[in-house]
Amino acid sequence: MFKSEIIFELNWSGDVITAYCVRTCIKYKARKPPVGISRYALGQKRCQACEIFIHWDSHKCPCCKGPLRQLPRSRKGKEKYLIQKLESTANTNYGLDSLF
Repeated sequence: MFKSEIIFELNWSGDVITAYCVRTCIKYKARKPPVGISRYALGQKRCQACEIFIHWDSHKCPCCKGPLRQLPRSRKGKEKYLIQKLESTANTNYGLDSLF
């Protein structure tokens, strides 16, 4: 389930960085959402090195310091994510109901 050693290659500089999953990311593991709701729309991020979805505010994994994926990779997943984000922003009304 967990990889002990993962190698990232940075294209912009040509350097090779080795990242290790030390399993501290399990503390931030996100629960699976209900059917029909995207993990990314709920704010969950995926660490490709640790192979886990987590709740974390930074764009780097707290465990291996690797980059976190914040958007789905597939076209269908991206379309679903955008629809859900637009629906959630349309439903908020920005607190205007309390003014009237």
